[in-house]
Amino acid sequence: MVEATFQVVFLGNLRPGTIPEEAVNSLASLFGLDRDKAEKLVNSKKEVVVRKGASRQQAMAIRQRLEQAGLLSRMVEEGNGAPAQAAAEAGAGNRPAPPAPPAAAGEDGNPYAAPRARLEESGAGRKSSRVQAARVPAGHGWRWVTEAFTMLKEHPWSWLAAILLMYLILGPLNLVPVVGWLIVYILSPVFSGGLMIGAHAQAEGDGFRIGHLFAGFRQNRNKLLGLGLLFCLAGLLGMVVMFAFTGGVMGLAAGPGGLNLSDPATVAAISANGGMLLFGLVGLVLGTLVIMATWFSPVLVAVDGESPLTALKLSFKATWKNGLAFLVSALAFMLMWVGVSVLMGILIFGLSRLSSGSSHLWVAMLPVVIMAIVGVGSMCTATVMVYTSYRDIFRG
Repeated sequence: MVEATFQVVFLGNLRPGTIPEEAVNSLASLFGLDRDKAEKLVNSKKEVVVRKGASRQQAMAIRQRLEQAGLLSRMVEEGNGAPAQAAAEAGAGNRPAPPAPPAAAGEDGNPYAAPRARLEESGAGRKSSRVQAARVPAGHGWRWVTEAFTMLKEHPWSWLAAILLMYLILGPLNLVPVVGWLIVYILSPVFSGGLMIGAHAQAEGDGFRIGHLFAGFRQNRNKLLGLGLLFCLAGLLGMVVMFAFTGGVMGLAAGPGGLNLSDPATVAAISANGGMLLFGLVGLVLGTLVIMATWFSPVLVAVDGESPLTALKLSFKATWKNGLAFLVSALAFMLMWVGVSVLMGILIFGLSRLSSGSSHLWVAMLPVVIMAIVGVGSMCTATVMVYTSYRDIFRG
C-alpha cells in the first residue's frame, strides 16, 4: 500500500495577536528561509502551498513550526482529487494541483526543511489579495455604535488611558512652530493604526492593552507613515482648492473695493452676496470627502497591510457604498450623547438646587467635569466605532 502524501498550505492569515514583523523573523529562523521570501509569504494574504509530497509526519511537523511562527495552515492529502476538492471548497475552482516536484537538496529526512523552490500558489490563492468592501443594511449603523460600547466596556480603563495618552503626545507636538502640524499629520495614522491593531486583537479574543497604542510602530510602520504623508498632501490640496474656488467668488461678492477681510464693510458685502455661505459649503464638501477617504485607511494599512493609496481608495469606496449606514450611525451617536448630556444637565440642575445658598466649589466645577467625561466618552466611542464598522464591512 502506497503511503499517502500531503501538501501543507498556508491559509494567508496570522494567528490573532501575531505581529507580522515578528512572524517574518520567526519563519526565517525556523525554516532557514531568506528574509525576503519569508516576508513575501507572510504578507501574501492568500493561500500558498509551502510543501508538497510530504509524509503525514513531515506535514504535521511543518504545520507545528508554522503555527509556532504565528502562521495558520492546513494539511491537504494528495491524490484521488483531494487537492482539487480542497481548492473548490476554498472557492477557487476544481483545477487539480500539479504533481509534486522532486525534493530539493537537504529536504529528504528533514521534516522541517523549508521549500526552496518558488512559492506555489494553490487554487484558492488565485483571488485578489486586496480586501473588498461589502454593502451592509442601513440599520447596521446602529449596531456599530452598540458594538463599540460593548468593546469599551470590556477594557474601559485601557481604552481611556490609550486614547488620552495619544492626545497627550500629539497635543504638545502640534504646538511646535512651523513643523508641528506636519509631525502630527504624519504620526496620527501610526497611533490610530496601533489602536486598530489593539481593537482587532480584542475582537479576536486577545484583549486590548495600553501598549497597543504603539503597535503601529512595529507593524506596517513605513506604510502608516506614508499614509500620514498622504494626509498632509490631501490637507494642503484641500486648502488650495477651497481658497482658489471660493476666493474668486468672494472677491466678486466684495465688489470693486477688492477682497479685504479686515474691512467690516467688505465682510458684510460678502455675507450679503452669499460668499461666506459658499465658503462654508465648499469646506463641508471637501471635509466630507477627506473623512470618507481617511475613515478606514489606518485600519486597512495597519491590520490588512494595504498600501496607503489603496487604503484611501478602499475607504472612500466603502463609505460611499454604505452612506446610509454611516448616516444612521451618526444620528444614533448624536442622539445618544444628546440624551446623556440632557441627563447630566438635569443632574447638575438638581444638585445646584439642593446646594442653593452655599458656595461649594465642586458645584461650580461639576458641569466642566461632566462635559469632560461626555467628551472623552465620545472620542473613545468614535475611535472604536471605526473598527466595528470596518469589521462589519470588510470582514462581515
